[in-house]
Amino acid sequence: MKKTTTRISTLLLAAVISMSMLASCTSKPGEGKENTLPKDNTSGTIAKGKMHKIKILASETNNNTFFKMVERTEYPVWTEFDNHAKEMGVEFDFEIVPHDQYEVIIKTRMSSANDLPDIVSVGDLDVSSLLNLGKKGIIQPINDIVENFSDGTAKEFYGKGGVGEFSQKSNTAFDGNVYWFSSVASGIVNGKSAASTQGIAIRKDWLDKLKMAETTTTEEYLSAMKAFRDKDVNGNKLKDEVLVGSITTFANGIAQWFGLVNTTTASLDFDAKKVVSPWYQPGVKEYFNYMNRLYKEGILDPTAKEDQANAANAMASVYTYALQTWLEPATGVADAAFLPLKPLKAVEGIAPLQIQGAPQNSISWSRYAFTKNCTDKEGMGKVLDIVSSEYFRTLSEWGIEGTHYEVVDGKYKSLIIGKSWEDSFKEKSPTGYMLWGFGAFPRMDWNNNWDATLTPEGGLPDYKIKFQIESLTDGEKGNLVYADVSSYYSLPTDEQLAQIEKISSDLNTYCAELSTKLIIGEASLDKWDSYIAELKELGLDDLIAIYQEQYDRYLKS
Repeated sequence: MKKTTTRISTLLLAAVISMSMLASCTSKPGEGKENTLPKDNTSGTIAKGKMHKIKILASETNNNTFFKMVERTEYPVWTEFDNHAKEMGVEFDFEIVPHDQYEVIIKTRMSSANDLPDIVSVGDLDVSSLLNLGKKGIIQPINDIVENFSDGTAKEFYGKGGVGEFSQKSNTAFDGNVYWFSSVASGIVNGKSAASTQGIAIRKDWLDKLKMAETTTTEEYLSAMKAFRDKDVNGNKLKDEVLVGSITTFANGIAQWFGLVNTTTASLDFDAKKVVSPWYQPGVKEYFNYMNRLYKEGILDPTAKEDQANAANAMASVYTYALQTWLEPATGVADAAFLPLKPLKAVEGIAPLQIQGAPQNSISWSRYAFTKNCTDKEGMGKVLDIVSSEYFRTLSEWGIEGTHYEVVDGKYKSLIIGKSWEDSFKEKSPTGYMLWGFGAFPRMDWNNNWDATLTPEGGLPDYKIKFQIESLTDGEKGNLVYADVSSYYSLPTDEQLAQIEKISSDLNTYCAELSTKLIIGEASLDKWDSYIAELKELGLDDLIAIYQEQYDRYLKS
């Protein structure tokens, strides 16, 4: 988990967001959030008679190192949740396994279809494996449960115009079934959908120290990075001030200066509604030339590890979130500051791209499934109603009224703003998702109002606030690429799955190796045509065609 010792709040949404990145988000409980929705619109009634017992396989701990599942009853917010679930007629029974064994245990049990819980987090399994489990009946579709066993809460949530419609749509298999439910989140600024911007950040305090202006061109960036090193700006008498970045993929911020999509093989051009490959885009050769220059100058160190370089106060630049808050304190330097850069124009006639989270009203990540072991469809319906409810969302993100937040003029105001995660757990005052949002239950945080965060009162420095607001405005004009586009592809057919599996491994390996060799100078751009021929032979065009069909199908759904 990232460091959470500062007073700054960030909601990091991606894409692909992947679950692991969102789980390591450094928002402090309730900080910078506002909400005008009522506390509880759950339509369920207090259960009378039958209690539905649901068994969940859970990791002992996860990214959240301050919490262990066996200690959950010590926290008031868990007691509140547990009591509410029982009022709804659901009693949860947890089987807790060691964190470092969880992935192996779940894969083994799913493979053998033995000793299964009722609900399990299946984020460690790929889509192909999950769809096969669905076909075999080892995990159950939830669409029938939502339609026929919801009290109306989940049905409205996942239905037309509902907050979770996008999640349901992106999780629908080719056979029409939905085999898992996911976390759902969204941000709002000035009444419009908001998503975190990502890109290259540079040490602002070092620019200030050398009396250098913010870099606005690729040549100015290179010059600034050389000056950091040549003038020993960190004062350790070593030429170790470097850019830390990936050279095996185009998802590194710099590739986007050259108009390239952020992937290894192919991604979406939303304006053109086409799947494109960075290997075919006009700026790709100029990109490799520039990266090779950075490498030869000693500016780019592809072997550097972000945490280690930053802890040594040697990371001069890095690809990261614009609103991140964990890098500065990790340097050990009081006035350290990472300035997010707008995408720099690298090639005349090619517009640079800006990376943002998905622009949907909500994004969906992580996966939870009901196994064949769960035969209680009414209980399954109640679970979905609980996690889809405004009550659950409020308890997860805001906590308990009077303890974690209060309502002032119809808006929620946090009472625990500024607390670190460590302090929150010491004081037994975390909000709900800090307890269960790492593998026990999905994280639900929709309509998260960023307006309070993007102000000086929210604790963010002015330059980050300005950058994020401007990037959202700029994004409305186009020239965007999204951090993760997997949710925009309808799930593959069986035939497509087989093709993807056949193509991807060798193609991804070749792309990563070729990128590395071109950047460090072990391969020459003079042989470009032969590289493209090899990419085609490995199936790049076939992969693009598959993704295009999935995207076209998504647009029609």
